[in-house]
Amino acid sequence: MLWGASSEFGSFLAIGAWQGLDRAVWFGARSAGLVAYALATCSVLLGLVTATWTRDRNPGRGTIYDTHRALALLTVLVVAGHVLLLAFDRYARFGPSDLLVPFTSWYRPVWTGLGVLAAYVLLVVYVSFYVRSRIGYRTWRILHYATFAVFVFATAHGLRAGSDSSALWARWLYAAAIFAVALAAAYRLLQVAGSQPARAREPRASDLRGVRTARVASPAQVAASSVSSLEPRGVQWAPGGGGENGREASEETATP
Repeated sequence: MLWGASSEFGSFLAIGAWQGLDRAVWFGARSAGLVAYALATCSVLLGLVTATWTRDRNPGRGTIYDTHRALALLTVLVVAGHVLLLAFDRYARFGPSDLLVPFTSWYRPVWTGLGVLAAYVLLVVYVSFYVRSRIGYRTWRILHYATFAVFVFATAHGLRAGSDSSALWARWLYAAAIFAVALAAAYRLLQVAGSQPARAREPRASDLRGVRTARVASPAQVAASSVSSLEPRGVQWAPGGGGENGREASEETATP
């Protein structure tokens, strides 16, 4: 009788521990998803801020670049943890295709597929840090704009596929992230527009006030100035006229 009671108690503890593990996996997957979204938001904001505030003369540009790359790596790792925990969740029972192939999941395929696409684009952006010297800075920068796609896909995935999206605190989290990224992007666009050269326009009457009109020289003055410019410096022609006498006089008055 004691043996039966102890065995029942042991099985009860095992079931409780197993259920507790399932709950821990589920809470861990949800937490990892939210942390990954927060990190992706910070990565986008850091990219916008560094593009706006830093210049080549800024000595901290390399440090900020390394911080941006480290933040991207941390985001990739947390996203991988999110996917791995979902794979071990016995309640949701996501298969490999549900987690790795976009738009094939049984659970809200469109919004889950956007999350899978966000993970792949994030991975490509992170790998681009290490092939920047091969693809060139211009191509790398264009490819780096894909972080906006990561943010948009992740936001749609979290709002429509996240189990906590209906909670008030989750809605405030997504609203704050969207507002911060939109504000930083608008500020960046204003900075770029302000750095562009102003377009040429027709001069107005107010612009011409105080401008003196140049005196136009006559044709005779133009011809005289042209002849004088061709004469060598320091040579003075004698008034005696041409011929040998004039040439001798000129040679005597010429300065060395």
